[in-house]
Amino acid sequence: PPPPPPPPPPHWPPRLRLDFGGGSTRTRAGRRRQDDAVRRAPPPASCLCPITRDVMELPAMTPCGTTYDWEPLVRWIQSHGTYPMGECAGPLRLGDLAPNLALRNIIEDWAAAVPPPAAVDDVACDEAPAPAPAVAQRRCASPSAAAGPASRRTPRRRPATSPARSR
Repeated sequence: PPPPPPPPPPHWPPRLRLDFGGGSTRTRAGRRRQDDAVRRAPPPASCLCPITRDVMELPAMTPCGTTYDWEPLVRWIQSHGTYPMGECAGPLRLGDLAPNLALRNIIEDWAAAVPPPAAVDDVACDEAPAPAPAVAQRRCASPSAAAGPASRRTPRRRPATSPARSR
């Protein structure tokens, strides 16, 4: 088997813990939980690694701007030394990679919003399942946007135009 990829540089953020109810996504059971979570709330396409088609745990961006999950990208670089998917010409080195923090935040928001799986014992056959909890609003820069839709100003209506005057 190939050697494990080296860890990312120390200034990188830690790997996301996408356990979806306990356990690592690296085990078979953890993988089933992730697949179940993806079926309940599909992630944005940008959250999927182009190499593995799995949700990224440590998004790494190439100098050309494409983002991949760290481990599959490192394995690709170790075996090929080039950009995956032929996005750019020339060699690609581990030192060329940078963490994609914006995409990491999107993945964290998606994972936090995935509704928990419904346990069969929790719902009687005659009852309807309880509605999913509301997702907390994203923090915004402006106080009016952070307060929610009720505090936002309604747009002003333009005055009706008068019909054209005849001469």
